[in-house]
Amino acid sequence: RLSQHPHDQVTAHLLKTHPQNPPKMRPPKILVPTPTSAPLPPKLNAKITSALLSQTTCIPKLQESLVAECQNVAWLDKIKERSLQLFREDEDRDYDEVMRILVEEARGGRDETRQKEGQRGESGNGKKVDVTIPVKAIDEAIRIVSEGLGNIVEFEGQGV
Repeated sequence: RLSQHPHDQVTAHLLKTHPQNPPKMRPPKILVPTPTSAPLPPKLNAKITSALLSQTTCIPKLQESLVAECQNVAWLDKIKERSLQLFREDEDRDYDEVMRILVEEARGGRDETRQKEGQRGESGNGKKVDVTIPVKAIDEAIRIVSEGLGNIVEFEGQGV
C-alpha cells in the first residue's frame, strides 16, 4: 500500500495510466463467408494466410508437432531408404525426379502409376517402403491450424 506522500501518489497514478505491460489488443477477426465447398477468393485467402503466419505460436507448434510425429515412426529414415530404392531402380533418375516421386508418395499417391509403369519399388527385403505422411501427424496439424484459424476467423452469421 502506498503512503500519502505526493511522490507516491504520482507514482501510483503513472502506474495506473501507463502500465508496463499493457494488454495486447487483438486485431478484429476476419469475416469469412459461411463455409461452402467453393474456394475462398484469392485476396481473402491471402489475408487469412498472412494472419495465420503472423501468429507467434501457431507455426512453431505445427513444426514441433510434425517433427515429433514423424520421428515417432522413423519417417526420415523411411524417406532415405525409399530414395535409395528409387535410385537403385533406375540409375538414370536425377534428384528432381526422385523428389517429385517422394512428394507424390508422401501425399499418398503414385501406387497406380507405379503399377502401370511396371516398377516394383521394392527394398532389399522385397517390400516398398511406405513414405506416406503419418495420419497422426496430419490430424495434429489440422487441429493446430484449426485452433489458429479460430483465433483469427469469424464465419458470417456466427457472431464472435
